[in-house]
Amino acid sequence: MKIVTAGMYRSGTTWQFNAVRVICEMAFGDDMVYSCWVDHYKKEDPRPVHIIKTHKPRKVINKANFLFSTYRKPDEIKGSMKRRAEYLKENPDTRFSAEANIARFDEFMAFADHFRKRANYVQKFGMIRKDPERLIQDYCDVLDVELNPSDVVSELEKQMKVPESGYDPKTLLHEGHITKK
Repeated sequence: MKIVTAGMYRSGTTWQFNAVRVICEMAFGDDMVYSCWVDHYKKEDPRPVHIIKTHKPRKVINKANFLFSTYRKPDEIKGSMKRRAEYLKENPDTRFSAEANIARFDEFMAFADHFRKRANYVQKFGMIRKDPERLIQDYCDVLDVELNPSDVVSELEKQMKVPESGYDPKTLLHEGHITKK
């Protein structure tokens, strides 16, 4: 089974990726799930469940069993991109410069629109805080697995710690990932 999480930068895609990953690990077992950023994807990995995150259209999306995407208000995304740009001025890291590149906003939004039109499910950003258990239940319904949403949310909260430095290849969180007003 191939699952792709794809959406606009700064729109909750990392939370979505991790929610889907944790659901699959809990439903099928950690050793059955392979998850990664699109640039690191190895299609020959023998695990039966592959979860791939991307922000741009890629061939890997073709033949996905499930495509999940996100939606956040454009002005909120721009605000987050600006805060991220400020952070990167003080803490440069070219690996994550696209998420702060507001000059390419329209191009990135076109990619996001492409994903949303094809998605099995579109997550609204505000639901991450407002009702994460509802999101988890929705993901479980789409994936046709039965889990207790509060157990999944608890596991997500344990795992999703922003590193003080560097990048976590499991959660895809990186230093300065979360920006706040």
